[in-house]
Amino acid sequence: MTILVNLLTATRIIGVIPFLWLVASGQHAVAFGLFIGLALTDALDGYLAREFGAVTAWGKFFDPTADKALIMMAIFAFLRQKFIFDFLVLGFYECLLFMTAVLAYLFPRKIGQALGANRAGKAKVWAEIALVASLFANKTAILTADGVIAILFLLSILLALMSLLGHWRPIVK
Repeated sequence: MTILVNLLTATRIIGVIPFLWLVASGQHAVAFGLFIGLALTDALDGYLAREFGAVTAWGKFFDPTADKALIMMAIFAFLRQKFIFDFLVLGFYECLLFMTAVLAYLFPRKIGQALGANRAGKAKVWAEIALVASLFANKTAILTADGVIAILFLLSILLALMSLLGHWRPIVK
């Protein structure tokens, strides 16, 4: 079961490449379907890992890395195609990503274990998935969702900060 769980996580990382190609080539409907499929692997690998006792240090590191790769590349692709926000947004988001990476490096050294996901972090990922889905909907004129997009983006940032603070406490003690 551990191999299957880790394969699902690896699929999410590798799947970023065809996702970016599909967005860049204007095949937004197919890219959206692939994005949703990749996002669902996040729920599935986490469920299987917990249900069958297949939680590993590799998974604790690469699962959130896969989430960040998928979300950040989706947002980058949208920025590149000039249909969301600007590089100030990406810059702020990159700062949060950098702080998370620093925590992932410091946490195992200070506490002696791999950094696992907390509730705010899990909620953040699903808010980001909803954000990207809204961006697809807005781009393909399914709906005009500028207000929804802004709210989901701000919610993602708030949840990222909450997750970061939740992880920071054990390190500074």
